[in-house]
Amino acid sequence: MLESFGIENFEIYIGVLFDTGDNPATVQSDKTNGFYSSSKQGFEYLQNLVKQSSTIKIINEDTENLQMELNLSYSSLKVKIGALYGNDITFFEDKILPAGKNKTVYLADVIQVLCLAEA
Repeated sequence: MLESFGIENFEIYIGVLFDTGDNPATVQSDKTNGFYSSSKQGFEYLQNLVKQSSTIKIINEDTENLQMELNLSYSSLKVKIGALYGNDITFFEDKILPAGKNKTVYLADVIQVLCLAEA
């Protein structure tokens, strides 16, 4: 479905915004003062589910930063999932918005595509 709209990459992230000291979170601060162990446990659980799948393969993984890229056997769509920390979240948002696109209009388009996919 997403391919019919020309979408080649689909990225899903959880965002860890701040550490316990109200500073932008980093992997290191999450390890020393945060909840990295539970985030890693959730990531490993998801990783194991993917490894058991016959239709989804891990093509790249960064276990330190809790991210992986997946290949779907039934599609050319590339899927990236994982965690983003602190300032990487706002950097990521600017990176994905197409040049010249109004953020509100773009997000409305994305929501319409996702609702259509559910129908």
